[in-house]
Amino acid sequence: MARRLAPFAGLKPLILVCHCPPLGTDLDRVHKGMHAGSSAVREFIEQQRPVAFFCGHIHEAEGVRLRLGDTLCFNAGKRGTLLDSDTLSK
Repeated sequence: MARRLAPFAGLKPLILVCHCPPLGTDLDRVHKGMHAGSSAVREFIEQQRPVAFFCGHIHEAEGVRLRLGDTLCFNAGKRGTLLDSDTLSK
């Protein structure tokens, strides 16, 4: 996963859409206490600080929104997510 994300490092501004969520967040929680995300995705978000991040792999976390550092993160789920781009910086 890190190898696939590497070409996007340094792009500004960056909005990242990735099937897999970052490890150890509410975006990747499958069951209570169980996480199924990617450490490479989390490290990329923490280091590159995209404006926004969207994922959808973990259906149990559909609709979860959180901030990971400066990045607004969303699990769009099966139905997707509507986002007003004017609110990304807020």
